Amino acid sequence: MKKRRNFFKVCSSFMVTLLLASSFSYQSVFAATVTQSVSGVNVSVSTDKDSYEIGEAVKLEVNLENTNNYNVGLNDVNVNLPEGLSSEPIVLPSTLEANANVTIEKEATVDASFENWTSVNLNGQDLKVGIKAVQGIVEPGSQLEATIVQESDPNYATYLEQTDAKDRIRHIAFLNLALRKPDGSLYDQLDGSVTVYLQAPEGWGYEELEVFFVSAGVDEQFEENYKTIDGIKYVTFNTNHFSPYALMDPLTQEDKQKAESKVESVKTGDITGSLILLLSMILVISFLLAFKFKNKARKILTIALCFGILTQIIYINSNIASAAEIKQEITANLNIVLGGNPSEINVSFEVSYDAPTIETIEVDGDRVSVTCSEILNGWEGRLILADASDIVIAEQSVSSPTTVYTFSELNLDDDTTYNVTLYDSYGNIASSDSFTTDMYGY
Repeated sequence: MKKRRNFFKVCSSFMVTLLLASSFSYQSVFAATVTQSVSGVNVSVSTDKDSYEIGEAVKLEVNLENTNNYNVGLNDVNVNLPEGLSSEPIVLPSTLEANANVTIEKEATVDASFENWTSVNLNGQDLKVGIKAVQGIVEPGSQLEATIVQESDPNYATYLEQTDAKDRIRHIAFLNLALRKPDGSLYDQLDGSVTVYLQAPEGWGYEELEVFFVSAGVDEQFEENYKTIDGIKYVTFNTNHFSPYALMDPLTQEDKQKAESKVESVKTGDITGSLILLLSMILVISFLLAFKFKNKARKILTIALCFGILTQIIYINSNIASAAEIKQEITANLNIVLGGNPSEINVSFEVSYDAPTIETIEVDGDRVSVTCSEILNGWEGRLILADASDIVIAEQSVSSPTTVYTFSELNLDDDTTYNVTLYDSYGNIASSDSFTTDMYGY
């Protein structure tokens, strides 16, 4: 019985450890995300990864959230995908309802505008070598050239001596790669990256293969990927320069394990990832169970002036204004890598809505009454009374349905201009006006 209890204790500890590990190892489906906000509207642009090979599918998501209690318009909408990424048109709504949360999902493909293949012979094996590139990297009509450096070639010994990993080689091949322009000249260094495909030799390890650029200094190591196309296994990497490259099959079991660990970090769909995902789902389910009078108005105070001593005078500045439209631009730029090249997904639009305006300002001694136009249901803002130096004298909250707001017990100076400004809750100016007190201080 004691042994059985110990067995269950060990199993329980093991499961808890796995669940905890899965919760920290699992990443969101959308790994690359950018979010921007303006006037209560949030936009986020997400992709499932931040780097893609040519031919891969990109899962793209655009989320729009209106946190306001009123509708807003989306104007001048632009969704721009980088060169090399194709998709059906992505259409955003022209209006976001109050408190709406809209998600648009699309799948795009990383296209190759250039592709060229050749072959090399390695110890009697014909191996395919190819390159692919997104638009704008390689001139159409260019040709890939590839040759194997034979052991009899004097350069072979030089490359082997320069190889940093020569103490752990099981198999190695040196390749001279070149890309020739249509005019016959060779590319030295490209303005972007191309994806190189090297067929895995028979009898060599596949997902342990390493590619590096041989140099007299430190070898340049690449991030290898492993793909099967039409039944042929390839190791791929991205580069912007050529010759010479080494394709190496590491020797020791320890190095193989390190390589497998690196591969697992960039591959998807293996059994370990599936187990982690499954355990993460179990963990989530377990948890589920258990946010002045400068506006050049027409000196109404002068027209309304009476010369009666100690007479209470009302001065009205009556500027009837049309509805104010608040407009704020928003842009979300998401940086991703397509075929080894930095690219950018761009989503931009203008958020707009009709805001209330200041219709009249009525001054009566130490009282100032401000009348606003009809206020949208759910709209909130601030009404600010300030002097010509923008020093705030009084303020009030503004919301529907109240349209008349009175500031009282004010100590206004005579013959002085004051400003009244209506802001929305995000600090945008919805409307503004001003008034000037009587030179006699009434």
